[in-house]
Amino acid sequence: MNEENMTKKEIDTVYKSFQKLDSLRNALFTEVDTGDIYEVFNFFNHIKEVMGNFNNDVSFISCLMAKDYLCNQFNFGHFDVAEKSQSAPGPDIEVYTADGKKIVAEIKSTIPYKDNDFGSQQIDSLRNDFSKLKKSSADYKYMFVTNEMAYNILNKKYSDELEGIMLVLLKRKKYNNEIRLSDFADDKMVEALFNNNIEDVLQNAFKEAYKSTFGDSDNFIVDVDYSEEENDIFIRFYEEKEVVEDVYSEKSEIELEEAKAIRIASEIGDKLVIPFDKSLLTKESVIIALQNIFQNIHMQYEKTKPSVSMPSSGIISASSSGGTFRSYYEEYKPYHRSSAKTKTEEEVDREYGSGYFDPGPNPFPFNNSESEDDYGDDSWA
Repeated sequence: MNEENMTKKEIDTVYKSFQKLDSLRNALFTEVDTGDIYEVFNFFNHIKEVMGNFNNDVSFISCLMAKDYLCNQFNFGHFDVAEKSQSAPGPDIEVYTADGKKIVAEIKSTIPYKDNDFGSQQIDSLRNDFSKLKKSSADYKYMFVTNEMAYNILNKKYSDELEGIMLVLLKRKKYNNEIRLSDFADDKMVEALFNNNIEDVLQNAFKEAYKSTFGDSDNFIVDVDYSEEENDIFIRFYEEKEVVEDVYSEKSEIELEEAKAIRIASEIGDKLVIPFDKSLLTKESVIIALQNIFQNIHMQYEKTKPSVSMPSSGIISASSSGGTFRSYYEEYKPYHRSSAKTKTEEEVDREYGSGYFDPGPNPFPFNNSESEDDYGDDSWA
């Protein structure tokens, strides 16, 4: 769940938890005379005060993960997990969907005491939650767990006691629907591409790759996202499918029962956006897509290439018209194909590493390869 999908109260609650961690960090760096038992007591007592009931913080973050899951399953109006205190009685989550369906959920961050089972107190607590859920008149009943071992044990040993309750492991699903641009371009180029609105170029290139494989790309979605933290562009692929009773086109339709396994509130006529396995694209189509992307970059640069002024001085100035990719090339402008150079080849190699000197008209991967071996293995898929 991203911050834009959280309420102000939820964001504030998360921020307060991080403030608590900052206070703990400061407290831990306090110098303590370990020979003075009174000073040692004050130190540990202060740590205890700073931490407060840390279980409540963990429980609240778990509630946010449960909210994220539920919001992908149902349509809601107002849904704010921060409105209920973590220590208040009643189910961890009790909410109504936009069409009036009631949902109740219990959330457990239990780590099993044994390798293959829970401790006696742990299972007593879990059974108490099972009982509360079964007695509820809700339309949908969920038991969320955050520990994978706990999830496996519940599935294996306690499935009979979970009848009528949906058991869900709160773990981010990993889909094979993503390409990182850093696999094909260096850090400076990745940053420049994002800053210069490359999104349309990326989307069009991969839509063509999909079209060449499946005939058309009307229901194909290419999502482009830049991560500032990782300095990378993530290209994610999805298909939009209509929920139907009988499937005539597997590319654009999905059967109701299969749709419900993805989103339980699915109904006939709904449109589902489903992660698309990138390995279903042919290798050749992906290579062509990447060629088109990098050729487009180079072509746009050539149109607005920095012009040379005062050649004798060795200064390169940018043309006044501006250019989509000038920020990248000006950052890497140690050498342009003219008599003017800002640095010698040796200086460029020392500062930037080899490979950036005089790139020529087509300095990008996958171009002018004569055999499939030049493309490497299938690790992109």
